[in-house]
Amino acid sequence: MSDDDIEDAMELAAQLGFKDVYFLFRKKGHKLQDHLAHKAYFGGCSEIIADIKAKITVTEDMMREIIENHYVVAYRLLCQHNEDLEFSWTSCLKSYNYKFFFQKMFTTYSFAKCDKFGKNIVVEAAKYGTKELVQLLIDCGIEYDIPSKDTNHTAFIEALLNKKLDIAELLARKGATIDTKDETNTTPLMIVCEQDNAEVATFLLDNNANIDAADFEGKTSLMRAIAKRALKTVNLLITRHASVNAVDKQGLTALHYSCKFGYAEITKLLIDNYAKIELADFDGYTPIFHACMSNDINTVQILLENGAEVNKMAPNGEFPLRISIEQRDQMSASLIINSGIRIDYQTAEQLRNLAYHNELIIIGDQIARLFQGY
Repeated sequence: MSDDDIEDAMELAAQLGFKDVYFLFRKKGHKLQDHLAHKAYFGGCSEIIADIKAKITVTEDMMREIIENHYVVAYRLLCQHNEDLEFSWTSCLKSYNYKFFFQKMFTTYSFAKCDKFGKNIVVEAAKYGTKELVQLLIDCGIEYDIPSKDTNHTAFIEALLNKKLDIAELLARKGATIDTKDETNTTPLMIVCEQDNAEVATFLLDNNANIDAADFEGKTSLMRAIAKRALKTVNLLITRHASVNAVDKQGLTALHYSCKFGYAEITKLLIDNYAKIELADFDGYTPIFHACMSNDINTVQILLENGAEVNKMAPNGEFPLRISIEQRDQMSASLIINSGIRIDYQTAEQLRNLAYHNELIIIGDQIARLFQGY
């Protein structure tokens, strides 16, 4: 027999599950071709499959054809051996008639919660599939609130991340944990608020998500939304009465964060909703300290217009005017001086020299005029 004839015979034996014929050729030392694995799965002979798998890597194309054409016997054999499942998820979920396939598969095989790579099938369905597919999996008894080991995300989180609200709503009705947390104590609400996804955030809040839950750094959804300048979700959270004066593990409030990043419009919104202007963080810095460090004149001005204290000194000796001069922020420094700064002569001399050193001549002259006549 020619090599081509032998190859054809081995292929046919693998496809039909004729293990005696197959192993006869193997004993004679005939090499395996990659496509044999493809055929062997259809034959369903576990001995042939095991032999081929020891020598040939199953490709994604092979798995895709098995899945998309609903070769349930071949796929179930893979499931029993818990092998090659990393190729199956996307193919299953993109299958042209996945419902028929899953119905047949789940009536004959009890699927594991996670495969050997830590992937949970309901989580993957929430990520890639449809509401109908997720419903089908739940109806088949697959647990839906178990996170995948590879991402620690539940199906509910994946549905939200992929903006599949219909799936999220289904899972919520089934009792999915709305405030499920990952390894950093991040909740779904925090994630969507950072994305400025007001629609999904509204859905979560309507389903009783904890609006003031904190992550492992003590940051709330409001703080995290502010850090990303997510204006829509910041407005939503404030409208839904998120705590504007909660503190994280550094003593920072939402107002500290808005001032730290120089977000004037958020700063005004927080103050209008009773954020405390004089709360100090654990370094002794009130929001105006952070505003001065951000070099944002508008944020500084809003704080001053709302009575921010400019004469308070932090434990390290810093105070707002010195920070503005150090930052070479002439406009903020001028505003602070004109707001009623109170400093002694020695401090004024130090600040004046610092201003001249930083080429803020106007500020140096303003400070000098404070003590004219002394």
